[in-house]
Amino acid sequence: MRLFDEDYNSTTPGYFAKLRNPFWLVIVTMTTVGYGDYAPRSILTKIIGVIMAFYGVFIVSLFVIALS
Repeated sequence: MRLFDEDYNSTTPGYFAKLRNPFWLVIVTMTTVGYGDYAPRSILTKIIGVIMAFYGVFIVSLFVIALS
C-alpha cells in the first residue's frame, strides 16, 4: 500500500507515510468495519483494497464456519 500510493511528485506526505496507517487500513478493511479515515488514492491501491476486502470476508467467514 505504501509503495503504490505514494505520490513522488508531491512534497506533502500521503496517508501512508507512517507505517501504522497501512496496517490500520488492512485490519479495518479485512474485518469489514470500514471506518474510512484512511483511503487509498491511486487506482492500483484501490484495486489492492478491493482484493483485501474480498479476502477479509473470506477469512472471517472461514472463522465463523470453524466456530459453528
